[in-house]
Amino acid sequence: MLAQLYKYRWQYVMILPAVLLLFLFNYVPMAGIQIAFR
Repeated sequence: MLAQLYKYRWQYVMILPAVLLLFLFNYVPMAGIQIAFR
């Protein structure tokens, strides 16, 4: 498992910004929506 992670490390590095943007624009606003309806 660790060898495979090491082998494909650059693919994981390239996918990281997309995952961060997905989290930032999809899940962070949910906290604001919860506060608005309380």
